[in-house]
Amino acid sequence: MRNIRQYQSQGIESASNAQIVVLLFEKCVVRLQTAKSHMQTGERMLWLAELGKVRAIIVELMCALDHDTAPELTGNLHRTYGWVLAQLSEVGKSGQAEAIDPLLRVCHTLLDAFRTVVFANEGEED
Repeated sequence: MRNIRQYQSQGIESASNAQIVVLLFEKCVVRLQTAKSHMQTGERMLWLAELGKVRAIIVELMCALDHDTAPELTGNLHRTYGWVLAQLSEVGKSGQAEAIDPLLRVCHTLLDAFRTVVFANEGEED
């Protein structure tokens, strides 16, 4: 088990920024789906914990934006991340499982976009 963790750690340490963003959005999607499942079964503390983890990921992504490199792109991402954070708050207040669906759509869209970037960049390295 220790060897597996070391291998995973080395994989993350050697990942590009774009690859890390893909991994983070994959985590967001899984955690949102898990939160929705917990909401549907009435496990309040569990879904709140999942939403908190998604919030932490989005805040980190927001803080990592380099506005000097691509101001228009990062501005759009900053607004999108802000919307996600606001929606997470609304979901937390409402407790409605279906309120997670728009968040899932946005996170899937961002995940797909970042995957496209990663695959395009990996193709250039060959």
